[in-house]
Amino acid sequence: MRNGFVVLLLSHPYRYDIEGSNTAVFHFENIMLPDSNVNEPASNGFIKFNIEQKENNPIGTHIMNDAAIYFDFNEPIITNEVFHTIGEDFMGMITSIITPPEVVKAGISVNVFPNPFDKYTRFEVKGEAPKELNLSIYDMMGREVFQQTTQHQQNITLYKNNLTPGIYVFRLMDEKQQLATGKLVIK
Repeated sequence: MRNGFVVLLLSHPYRYDIEGSNTAVFHFENIMLPDSNVNEPASNGFIKFNIEQKENNPIGTHIMNDAAIYFDFNEPIITNEVFHTIGEDFMGMITSIITPPEVVKAGISVNVFPNPFDKYTRFEVKGEAPKELNLSIYDMMGREVFQQTTQHQQNITLYKNNLTPGIYVFRLMDEKQQLATGKLVIK
């Protein structure tokens, strides 16, 4: 562990540097990922890490995080900003949203909040207004357990209803493409 930072899991060999007091820079040299149109599963790389928070953060403090992904010498792709709220009764679950690069390039972002949730959560699309939003929820066995569609709206509210507490995977699509995927936690 270096300065409260430890790498837990990774997809490819890497090296990293800590810049300043709050920036981790990961280098995946010669990663050679295939184009997602050729082999989508193999076109992904990832790294999972833990980092200690600053001492004495008061309850309610938001710890924000985002990433800039660089391919070759192209402009960076900026991920959605995620946050953790300092609170009591912490539930150690990482939730994430993955947005395809072509969606990010088109200026579209997706936020899901709150997550974890106990009554409802909201999926909000910013950027180009979709004609249709289609939300699919899958259990951890990959079975679709819920589907919801809206017309001419930039958000969908998912109510817990008959979904049991646990971890789920979501897929949000508009009429043309996948906008985001990620984990949902229902308390």
